[in-house]
Amino acid sequence: IEIYNLIRSYSPEVIGITTTTHNLVDSYRVSKIAKEVSKDIKVVVGGPHIEVFPEAVLSIPTFDFAIRGEGEHSFLKLLRKLSKGEDYSDLRGLIYRDGKKIVVNPSAPPILNLDELPFPDRRALPYEKYYNIMVSGRIVTTLITSRGCPFQCSFCSTPHGACRMRSPGNVVDEMEHIKYELGINFIDIMDDTFNLNSKRVIDICNEIIKRKLKIRFHIRARVRGTTSEVLEALKEAGCGRIQFGIETSSDEGMKILNKGLTIREVIDVFALTKKYKIETVAYFMIGCPHEKTEADIMRTVKFAKKLDPDYVMFNVFTPYPGTALYEEGLRRGIISEDYWLDFAKNPRPDFRPKAWSEHFSEEFLYNMLEKCYRKFYWRPAFILKELKKTATFKGFMKKFSAGIKMLPIFNRE
Repeated sequence: IEIYNLIRSYSPEVIGITTTTHNLVDSYRVSKIAKEVSKDIKVVVGGPHIEVFPEAVLSIPTFDFAIRGEGEHSFLKLLRKLSKGEDYSDLRGLIYRDGKKIVVNPSAPPILNLDELPFPDRRALPYEKYYNIMVSGRIVTTLITSRGCPFQCSFCSTPHGACRMRSPGNVVDEMEHIKYELGINFIDIMDDTFNLNSKRVIDICNEIIKRKLKIRFHIRARVRGTTSEVLEALKEAGCGRIQFGIETSSDEGMKILNKGLTIREVIDVFALTKKYKIETVAYFMIGCPHEKTEADIMRTVKFAKKLDPDYVMFNVFTPYPGTALYEEGLRRGIISEDYWLDFAKNPRPDFRPKAWSEHFSEEFLYNMLEKCYRKFYWRPAFILKELKKTATFKGFMKKFSAGIKMLPIFNRE
């Protein structure tokens, strides 16, 4: 009812929805509510989901248009054409209906100069309500400094393509805007790999230092490329935490997942990061194709404890659409049908992604997931370390409770 009343209060002619495959059910729900407010409202969807399922997206009747690829320019052009009643059939990146036929136009070229885009209008949201319990409950906002990924991890659904980066000056300009105009002192940089270019990372850090911008931030980084020079610059500029996608505990697993890393590199970089007193988060997956026994999975937990990151996230490996391992699963019959495509055409609230079932049942993997978390977090050494970092026991329990709610094992239906 709240969404219905909000849409009604705005009386929009067009609603744009950013859609990932993971939030497709919510996007569909919002589009249905929009049509309940008025059938004349045009619903335009964009986002990563569209590129994976361009032909299927308009199978959903409450979606009127879809934009492929980066939508800043294409969406604006569509709005102008709709407002003037002009023909839009030749618009690059547009997916539309021509009678009963669904027309998929070629994607618009990627935006090469990201500095030309304006900063997001954070005041359009109740930005003061967004906070991070893991950083003393401070108000937090997000920032994206690059687009595209040059790597080809076989499990990853992140869109690939031309990798483009904002200039260091432009990035720090937005940081200044966030701090001085909004009063936010903590930023979560959401780039999949912030350290694609070591020189650029150092230049951004030097710009922060030069402007005496007292701000804290976290990043996501790749192990390879995390050098002493990069870590020293990050520490001085205010980086408090680095999240690393490790995924597995063996060189065999690294090859199958196409990570382009070795276990030795991982060990060395975690030790180096600890030397600079920057917190680390390690991400792992269990139930990957190379894991055939319970002992294989438990080796990942042992490796996580050996690395001794500040925090760890375990997840059950789930083949996502458009990835090399999903296609392999279909070819080999491990995945019996293209269930993601069925979901794209008919998003259902009860949909659950499937695990890789070659060697383990899904029930077994989720039981193992709970075991992995308990083995890592329910250690006296970890609890003592967290108590030392938290001013009060009450603060520790608040952080612990929030963390428990975020873990997937406590949120399954």
